[in-house]
Amino acid sequence: QKKPIFIIKDRLDNELWHVELDSSDIEFVTSPFSHNQKESLRQCISSISQSLFILTEMLKENESVTFYQWMELVKEDLEREGYTLEQGDIIENVGEGHLHKPSVSWKPIFNPQVTIQHPLEFTIPLYFNLFGFDRPNYT
Repeated sequence: QKKPIFIIKDRLDNELWHVELDSSDIEFVTSPFSHNQKESLRQCISSISQSLFILTEMLKENESVTFYQWMELVKEDLEREGYTLEQGDIIENVGEGHLHKPSVSWKPIFNPQVTIQHPLEFTIPLYFNLFGFDRPNYT
């Protein structure tokens, strides 16, 4: 399981999203939002966009930046709006790692994707339901 580099929380201390590495990709990971969490979803998308903009601007000005440098600017920017940034345990391993300026033609892509994940204990009832069986009795 991938571990967060840093975590962004809202004013109520709820996690909005976190950053993790997946091979060479930087991923902004969120928990699912329900239909009545539109404001949290708006805050999430807005703060992700801000942090991506910060990284893009940093890479326009420098050949490379460290995760620490990026994280500090994100923290400074988002704390003005009432968010908090917490360092993940893995930051000690990657904090000085460099994010390098990509080729001239590079443009950052905000490409949302959905991965449905659920606890294992939901899998069996889900399969039973999908195949039309009655829900088994659990004790």
